[in-house]
Amino acid sequence: MELRSILNSTKVGELTAPLHQTLKPSDTIQVAAEEMRRQSHGSSLVWADGKLVGIFTERDLLKAIGEGRSLETPLADVMTANPQTVTTEDTLFDATKMMDEGGYRRLPVVGPSGEPVGFVDVKSISHFLVEHFSSAVHTQAAHAQVIAKEREGA
Repeated sequence: MELRSILNSTKVGELTAPLHQTLKPSDTIQVAAEEMRRQSHGSSLVWADGKLVGIFTERDLLKAIGEGRSLETPLADVMTANPQTVTTEDTLFDATKMMDEGGYRRLPVVGPSGEPVGFVDVKSISHFLVEHFSSAVHTQAAHAQVIAKEREGA
């Protein structure tokens, strides 16, 4: 019950990774890839007219490459349009639930007026949980120790 309490009392804004850059729908895959590499971050937010219109992630990049798209393709053609978002005031419980249900590794975080704030991702939530539950994490058996190596029974 303690875990749920912490997830419900912690706001997304407390874990939000800062926004490094925003891109425009007309920017190319190459521009986005270069920015993500420069910032050592696996995604970029795509904004137009002060509004979030998409997110471009390494998954989108791999999909575009797999489809044989040119690196000059505009992000508008390959981004995930109208992504799910959380606000700085949403709880970590809400964010993790949304990530789990949608299969997302990161969510864009917007402020009270819809302005870009940054990202919350699985990595930051994992670090947060290890920080708060380190004894539980450090006393868990390794995966190899949990799996039976020999057949038991008949």
